[in-house]
Amino acid sequence: AIAAMAQAAGVEPAEDPAATATAVQAAVTALGKKDAGAPDPNKFAPIEVVTSLQAQVKTLMDERAAGVVDQAIKSGKVPPEVYAELWSTIQSGKVWRGEFINRTRNGELVYEQASISPIFDENRQIIYYVAVKEDVTERKQAEAHINHLAYHDALTDLPNRRLFRDRLNQALRQYARHGTPFALLILDLDHFKDVNDSLGHSVGDELLRQVAGRLRGLLRETDTLSRLGGDEFAILQVGINAPADAAVLAEKILLSFRESFEIGLMRLHSNTSIGIVMPGRDVTDVEDLISRADIAL
Repeated sequence: AIAAMAQAAGVEPAEDPAATATAVQAAVTALGKKDAGAPDPNKFAPIEVVTSLQAQVKTLMDERAAGVVDQAIKSGKVPPEVYAELWSTIQSGKVWRGEFINRTRNGELVYEQASISPIFDENRQIIYYVAVKEDVTERKQAEAHINHLAYHDALTDLPNRRLFRDRLNQALRQYARHGTPFALLILDLDHFKDVNDSLGHSVGDELLRQVAGRLRGLLRETDTLSRLGGDEFAILQVGINAPADAAVLAEKILLSFRESFEIGLMRLHSNTSIGIVMPGRDVTDVEDLISRADIAL
């Protein structure tokens, strides 16, 4: 970062990083005196921005200084407390390090890691802040994608068994504490193996995707639909008042399967078996609940 700052300020980097930093500060101080005049202690000191991609200094004076981290490309996703801490830190003469979530002019989110340091004059008065920023958007997107894959089925993009177990465990805890009812529905496609064997796995995969889409259309946003594996799906139905609510949903599912699935030039008819279970005081854990739903199939 110091090397980039040196290049931006037109300073030849020295072997000693401390000497380079001193030279950069001197250059920035000179730039401030040339372009900004004497700093006004009643206003924000201007911020010099050094990005790892552009390696250039960009001066933002007075009111626009706050816009670097607050107004100009504010995304609304950074809590106000972060900005308050930022200004409190750098105005006290300390270095602030953190992350911004900003927006480009076309509205895309940009993640930036930033380090903002105060620059002092010979009287130890803050005249500038130097913000070293690095665009880490691609890394954040990669991390989010990896995290999504860890908790979602690659074929249908539904929550996988791991995520479903977590949500089912939360519902079970709510039931234990507050008596909040819910229902677990386990679905198996009938004769799915015959589809794979006779028509191929690509047709079977497409059937699973269409089944997932059809089931999604029958559920509320508060419910969770998961593909547990193979041709097995599970539904966590929350906010119900009686077992009859789960029965109504199961009936809707069975009726929806009367309509064929169109795959290429083919129309496939598939049925499903459904096992339903609601928690009771004798249910011990998630595995016990899933096992009871499997038995009910």
